Amino acid sequence: MPKPVYLGGEIMSQNRGLETVVITRNLLLFRAYSYETTSPEFIQLTGIGTMKEPVERIYQGISRKCREEVLIEINEKSNVDILSLDKRIVNPRFIK
Repeated sequence: MPKPVYLGGEIMSQNRGLETVVITRNLLLFRAYSYETTSPEFIQLTGIGTMKEPVERIYQGISRKCREEVLIEINEKSNVDILSLDKRIVNPRFIK
């Protein structure tokens, strides 16, 4: 199983930037969120919020364009393929 957190240097160079996306999963429903990492919303989501919606992935250090694509892919489509997202965003050497 791939690890849930991918950081700047693990992101493909063309996808790097200053944005962060957190993907959660509650049963079969995936949701994607984007907050500044020091915001109360991010702290809540990645802290006690994991008890309600466990974190499936965090992409930290991605571009704004990549962030928008992930938010659309997760929040507006019904068929979510996290591994496919990993392959589009993360340098292949870091995907197990």
